[in-house]
Amino acid sequence: MDSPRPREDILPLDVVVTWTPTLLSVVVEGEVDLSNAPVLRAKLAAIELNGQGTMLLDMHRLAFCDSNGGRLLLAFLNRAHNSGHRTTIRGATPIVQRLLTLLANGRQPTFA
Repeated sequence: MDSPRPREDILPLDVVVTWTPTLLSVVVEGEVDLSNAPVLRAKLAAIELNGQGTMLLDMHRLAFCDSNGGRLLLAFLNRAHNSGHRTTIRGATPIVQRLLTLLANGRQPTFA
């Protein structure tokens, strides 16, 4: 079975990371679905978490996220939390908030 290929009609996925002494900001933009979930997985895995301060996951530029992307984002949030970061999600649409809440299995994500 072939792996899904990125569709040509979706917004490109990008992850922008910025650091300050007390804040790690991760902006996810574009669209995430099954076709580009491996790209998101690789980009999130490459982010070094040092356990200091707050990790802000900013989704205000995320136009679409399916359950595959939601699981990856939650896994990243859990990894950040387990490394000592206070984690917060900003800019998620109500639909994405609902998706993340349903996928979180009882551990309520913190939305700002």
